[in-house]
Order: sequence, then C-alpha cells, then structure tokens
Amino acid sequence: MSDRYHTLARQLAATLGDHERAALATAPAAFLEAWGIRVRPLGSASASELCACDGVFFELPVPNIGYVPTPGSRRESFTLVHECGHYLVRRNDDVLSALHDLGDDAGRVAEERVCHAFVGQILIPDQAITRVLNGDRPQARHLRQLVAASTGSLEACAVRLAERLPATGYVVIADPARRCIHFASPSPSAPYRWGRQTVLPKQHPLWRAQPASRAVPRPRPGHLGLRRADEPVA
Repeated sequence: MSDRYHTLARQLAATLGDHERAALATAPAAFLEAWGIRVRPLGSASASELCACDGVFFELPVPNIGYVPTPGSRRESFTLVHECGHYLVRRNDDVLSALHDLGDDAGRVAEERVCHAFVGQILIPDQAITRVLNGDRPQARHLRQLVAASTGSLEACAVRLAERLPATGYVVIADPARRCIHFASPSPSAPYRWGRQTVLPKQHPLWRAQPASRAVPRPRPGHLGLRRADEPVA
C-alpha cells in the first residue's frame, strides 16, 4: 500500500483523541452511535452494494452505516471502523482535496485504500507494533503476537507488519498443505500484489522457509522473498 495512502490515513486518525481511538477500537458500534451515526445490520446485500469490506456508508439523510454481521470474528470491527473512515474523509478538506485530485475512479479506489489504512491505525496502533517487535525486524512469529496484542484480524495485522519490513518484501499467510498463498501483504515499495489463493509449485522457495526466518533484502530474480506465518490458514 502506497505511503501516500498511509499519510492520508494518519491525517484522519489524528483528528481523534487517544480516548476516542481506544473507544472506536474496542466498541465501534457504540462509539459511532454516540457520535450520532446510525449503525444497523444488513439482512442481505449484494457485493455491488457494499464497500471494499462488508459494509456501506451513507451521508444522507443522516450519517448511517450498514454492515453484514459476522459474530465471533474481528471482521465486524474492521468493517465498522472502515466505514467510520468514510465518515471522517467527508469532514476533512485536505484528504478530500487529495482524493479529488486523482479523478473520479482513481479517487474512489484510493478512498477505499485510505479507509483500509485508517482501520490499521485504529485497531493496530503503532505502539502495539513497537512492543511486539521490541527493536527486531519482522519475523513470522510476530504476526501471531500482534494479533494477540491488538484488536486487529490476522490479515489486518499482516498489513501493518508489512509496513515495517526493512526491504521490499511481503508478509504472507500461506497454506503449505494446499501449496497456496491465502493472503500476502506487500511492503510499501513492493511493485507487485499477490492475489488471494495464489498456487505455487512444490519446489518454490517459500515452502522451504523457516517460521522464524527474518526479512531479507530485495529478492533475486525468480526468488519471491516470501515469508509464511507460524501456522497454515485453511
């Protein structure tokens, strides 16, 4: 994800105080309702009606958020905080101007990415990442530790951890049994984005990676420099 998106997301997060960030992370629905934003579960919705996650934001007649309930998972919090990002975008002239300069289609895509980055700022704050890394470079074990130390999902934590990679690379959630990449988050400078469920051949270097291996410099041609999490994800 581009540094530009992270910069805009930080501008949005900076409009909230520390207590507001904590409240949004721990009880997003209650926080939003207290702000005067209506929050309601959606019985059903087609993918075209939804945002880049399982929700939708409407400004009129009053600000309101609809979301697809996912009880027992962290995805619901991700969705609500993401939609809160859209609410904040419309109240920040600097961010709106930056998105408007990109044009209609590019601006809409960029807004989704900014809201994704905003979620990371709220659910997985910088302090949590700093404590988990403890001065070390990102390792596979840090992904599970970051999930335990935050309210972010496994994939959201992978995104945040990839921001700290010291070289071009990826934080990967892989399934060795199926020989596929479940999810891969690139470092900000990575030129290529890996799709979900990308199948890799048995001889690929990823399957020889050690769970505790450290991030490495820019990979050689033909070597993807991927890292896997401690446990496979089905």
